[in-house]
Amino acid sequence: MKQDNGTYRVLSESDDGARFPIRPAEIPNLSEHAAGLLNTFGKTEVEKRAERLVHFFVLRGRWCSFTLEELLRFYESRGWNPATPFFGLAGAWFDDGGMGRWAEPDDVFITCDSSGNYFVTDRFVERCAQAADRGGLNRTLAQIIERRFDGQKSGGVRS
Repeated sequence: MKQDNGTYRVLSESDDGARFPIRPAEIPNLSEHAAGLLNTFGKTEVEKRAERLVHFFVLRGRWCSFTLEELLRFYESRGWNPATPFFGLAGAWFDDGGMGRWAEPDDVFITCDSSGNYFVTDRFVERCAQAADRGGLNRTLAQIIERRFDGQKSGGVRS
């Protein structure tokens, strides 16, 4: 199962399907560590959304499609403000710090299909895993990133 536009892959694992090499549980609970995803997505508020999204997938046990309603219920169950769960991860955002400007993410991290299902991309997962490894939280992550599913990095991606 693969959707690859040459830039990123959409991750959508099923119970019986292929798996992306980096598992949600292999990314440490970043919010428990002071560094978290600091300097990973360019703004603290964006990094906090990414940490929460990783936690969402850890509880699900896989990288899978989800609806906005599912994510908002998850946010509410944690007592988090559900107003901006994708801030900075799904498109341009206004950076009101300093001079104030519009900023866009340097990659595609979240996508949506025509049915309203959302997906994270391999770029999102790899960025989080690399940040965790850079922070010394899990030294095996570099090896996990290098591992390939059946010799390819395309395992567990949506077609």
